[in-house]
Amino acid sequence: MLAFGVRFDDRVTGKLEAFASRAKIVHIDIDSAEIGKNKQPHVSVCGDLKLALKGINRILESNGIATIPPQYAIQVLDELTNGEAIISTGVGQHQMWAAQFYSYKRPRQWLTSGSLGVMGFGLPAAMGAAVANPDAIVVDIDGDGSFMMNVQELATIKVENLPVKILLLNNQHLEACGIASARVTKRADLRAAIQKMLDTPGPYLLNVIVPHQEHVLPMIPANGSFEDVITEGDGRISY
Repeated sequence: MLAFGVRFDDRVTGKLEAFASRAKIVHIDIDSAEIGKNKQPHVSVCGDLKLALKGINRILESNGIATIPPQYAIQVLDELTNGEAIISTGVGQHQMWAAQFYSYKRPRQWLTSGSLGVMGFGLPAAMGAAVANPDAIVVDIDGDGSFMMNVQELATIKVENLPVKILLLNNQHLEACGIASARVTKRADLRAAIQKMLDTPGPYLLNVIVPHQEHVLPMIPANGSFEDVITEGDGRISY
């Protein structure tokens, strides 16, 4: 939580002990008396907000941020499952990446709503695949928007103990319904996190935080033609 020039007033926080209890709090304020007065931050900076933010930006620019490309997350899943898993998807960018970066080997291995554009398709499709193929690895590769369309089916997965794995490419909740889950933000931690998901009996949700600005390539821009196709973005040739 980034708290800039705030005092954590009880009219905002309610019970202080319960407010943002799992957050990592960064508090910046020009008045040192306000820092830690009501809510203890994990990182504090006393100073002019504009200068502090410029300093933070310089640090981020020099150190870089080891984000997880969503394409790479799917490539790692492909490697760890030897391309043998049954994959379902919702609708969105993750659907395109699942088509591009997982090496399917047989018919009916990729379950997607195609051009129907049905958001929320991935989770129930994975449930059906798990029932029909009890010995197979079934993974729903989903986006946070599409996933929330049918998030209530987590309860069904728990009750029926379906071994559905959910790789959530979150570009923007989650031990929900009692289902084992984890959250990964660093590329260096991704492979072990996916392996743990695959090794855990029963259902599992892995929340992978990916960059907001990623795009599916190649793409034709709105009102463009094939001559306007965009094939390059940030210069990367691999993920």
